[in-house]
Amino acid sequence: MKYDYKAPHALFETLISFDPSGKPCLYFCVEGRESSFMSPASDEPSVVYHYCSSQTASSIINTLTIWLSDLFCTNDSREVTWFLAQFCSYVNSLSLTTQLEIQKIHFLYHLFRLNLMWGFAACFTPLRDSLCHWKHYGDQGRGLALGFTPRGLNITRGLPERHAAGECQERSLAFLQVNYDEQAQLNLIKEIVCDVLNNKLNVMDAGFTLAKIAYTCKQQKWSSENEWRIVYTPLEMDQSSTTNTPRKLVSPIRKIPPKKRYAELYLTENIISEIIIGPKCTLSSEEIKNLRPPLHCNIRRSKIIYD
Repeated sequence: MKYDYKAPHALFETLISFDPSGKPCLYFCVEGRESSFMSPASDEPSVVYHYCSSQTASSIINTLTIWLSDLFCTNDSREVTWFLAQFCSYVNSLSLTTQLEIQKIHFLYHLFRLNLMWGFAACFTPLRDSLCHWKHYGDQGRGLALGFTPRGLNITRGLPERHAAGECQERSLAFLQVNYDEQAQLNLIKEIVCDVLNNKLNVMDAGFTLAKIAYTCKQQKWSSENEWRIVYTPLEMDQSSTTNTPRKLVSPIRKIPPKKRYAELYLTENIISEIIIGPKCTLSSEEIKNLRPPLHCNIRRSKIIYD
């Protein structure tokens, strides 16, 4: 994906910086364009699939909600932190010649690290009836693959914003393709760091941007998943923070002891365009149709031979 990181911030975006004493504090971006909304690209998949257990699928269909899970609690132990590690490796290789350059990179690192606080995602793939996904995400073939129409998601295709107290939820949501190209990731880090050192990019803007990009980058070894994700980047974790928003798209953050957290994204009617029954799933098409009548979508059984 392309990262429009040099564009001005949206009005009132809230991020985290440091006060003069070095303590974390809120930083309000109050200048710039009114919205960072980016429309879908022409090559965006027409359908993306969410592989899950039949129980999870039933819940999604019946409640018209899908979990946005904590990105720090996924099956990838280096989720999010992978991009930070690439950044650290690169800046440690630099030969900085002045105290000012050292201070800039030091400040940039801390801003980057501090703003990697909370990110949530729901994961999809354009791969239809994929053996790999049935094995790892579809309950060993006993689950369902729900086909979603991305055009039904009225959220940005650019980097998400971060807002305090649950405001502007639609701007804190984004539908993005995961970037597995490690060399492209490194080149982007080099470009941003170079712009900072050459005074072409503000250190704070660079730190905030790096943190957002980290939610979209994974190692090359995961590329077979061909993942697209809905990313949600709230600033505050207070469970009451999203209860009074004028346009409620996401639930308050919920907790599952000991550490797991998630939010629920409210879906629109008819966003599910297809359901694939797993190769080892015992549910029938009629049983699925009755999960939430009327369910108007194509339902078919997997053609995968699953031993």
